[in-house]
Amino acid sequence: MPEKWCMDPKGVLRFNHDRPNYLNDLNAMHDAENSLTTSQMTIMSQYLHRRLGMLWGFATASQRAEAFLRTIGKWKEAKP
Repeated sequence: MPEKWCMDPKGVLRFNHDRPNYLNDLNAMHDAENSLTTSQMTIMSQYLHRRLGMLWGFATASQRAEAFLRTIGKWKEAKP
């Protein structure tokens, strides 16, 4: 059975069913991105541009989520 609680990027404890939908919600990603330092924002921007050929303002929530997780060192490749 999944955990009932999770922690959002701001450190707020939430019910699992009430957690932000980072892969589909640009507002949720904006909130997460606000937790980055200036240096991390630069790294994320460079990743979006170089690896995805995407400017920050045109990236989807899913693309931003991937870049965000890679920037903070939490990205995990999918298992084959």
